[in-house]
Amino acid sequence: MTQAPSLLHQSKPDRPVAQVSNWNELPTYYDMHGKRQLKILFDDEIGGAENVAVEYITYQKGDEVRMHKHDDSEHAFIILKGSGFFECDTGRYPIKEGSIMFMPKGANHRLGNNGDGELVLLEIFAPPTAARKAGLATCYAIPQWKKHFDPKLYKEKKEFAEARGVKSKAAFAEAKESRKKK
Repeated sequence: MTQAPSLLHQSKPDRPVAQVSNWNELPTYYDMHGKRQLKILFDDEIGGAENVAVEYITYQKGDEVRMHKHDDSEHAFIILKGSGFFECDTGRYPIKEGSIMFMPKGANHRLGNNGDGELVLLEIFAPPTAARKAGLATCYAIPQWKKHFDPKLYKEKKEFAEARGVKSKAAFAEAKESRKKK
């Protein structure tokens, strides 16, 4: 059997071909608070997908996202490991390994890890959109997506986290530097 090259090292083929990769070989991006890790498995820039994006995300204990919606994309979560909660307009639901959530365009939702360990999930967007990239570029340091960074969204996410007592990595660095000067 021939070993196929990783998605990271493949050039765009001249005809449709299936691709194989391993998520352990993909870059990991960390959120602005150091509580979440992201791997982009494939989307319209990585892996050749045109109409879908799939991300592998790990939420640390206590991490959660604010209520939001995606007006331009259908969205789904598949829980691979751990437990937490999912909240939408119809209520708040416990989630665990095997839970599946689907959100049509415009459906309010949020999720979080209120379990004892990591919450690991697949996040799916169809289609991948510029708004998704703005959200990811604002939360994670994805070098190739700097142009998508949204300062207003960053401020909203930072305020949400700080209201819950979570400081950004930058705030920790500033506090550490301040202590050194004293």
